[in-house]
Amino acid sequence: MTLHTQPVAQHPQKPGSFSKKFAPRFGMLCLMSAVLLSGCVSTGEYEAEKAKALNFQRLLAQEEQRTDELDARLQEMQQEVSSLGSQNRELTAERDALQDQVSQQQARVQDGDASDSASDMDLSPDMSFSDPTLSEFDLSDFSFDESEFNDLGIEQADAGRMDMERSDDTGMGTPTHHTVAKGETLYRISHTYGVTVEQLKKWNNLTDNIIFPGQRLIVSRP
Repeated sequence: MTLHTQPVAQHPQKPGSFSKKFAPRFGMLCLMSAVLLSGCVSTGEYEAEKAKALNFQRLLAQEEQRTDELDARLQEMQQEVSSLGSQNRELTAERDALQDQVSQQQARVQDGDASDSASDMDLSPDMSFSDPTLSEFDLSDFSFDESEFNDLGIEQADAGRMDMERSDDTGMGTPTHHTVAKGETLYRISHTYGVTVEQLKKWNNLTDNIIFPGQRLIVSRP
């Protein structure tokens, strides 16, 4: 069996017919690709901005928390400063009061020393180390003989010896007394009665070597 085929008629294509047929489709494809690409880029930027915003919010929350903590700390420090200020004022008041008390005590001590000095001067006007000169009292016309004072001291010393001898004769053991004359010292009296200065101070409860005229001293062992 034989088949008879007929040749297919081929139509010659005109130049540029293919480009005109697919040009609109290719343009649409490019446009869609551009739209899709632009959409992808916008989504990535959005996610990045969103992440930045979330990070900023987190940092802002941390800063707010730190600010609250610092405010609380500041309030505590202000309270401590106020408390320290009140304590400082109290201590200052106590210090001022103590200073006033010390000043009053010092004033009292000074007044007491002044009164004691005045009383000592009243009781013993002849206890000064240097007697005033006669010219100060306008007594230059008066003259004194030193032998008179020496005789007076000798007479009193003799009287003291006589008293001591009388006490030895009686055997009663009573101490001998001596009345201090002007110009006499403990050394002179001790030499007169044959005792030491320390013994005289001990028997008469003296703290120093100062004596005054008219004072009655024990010159023998009690």
